[in-house]
Amino acid sequence: STTNDPATPYQWGVQVAEELQNGHLITWDSHSHTAYMRGSECIASAVDAYLLKGTLPEEGTVCS
Repeated sequence: STTNDPATPYQWGVQVAEELQNGHLITWDSHSHTAYMRGSECIASAVDAYLLKGTLPEEGTVCS
């Protein structure tokens, strides 16, 4: 979830992660609506690791 998303509040991402049985939130300090494939190596690495290897990001991961 992005901290300053113009379309969906950051808190919604926090709530979804809390509602999921094994949800892990990646926070991106940005003004973008989406995070993946938007130029952040931190986001890309975390998402790719999950999609390709099933590796979850560490709790509290924040990308700037």
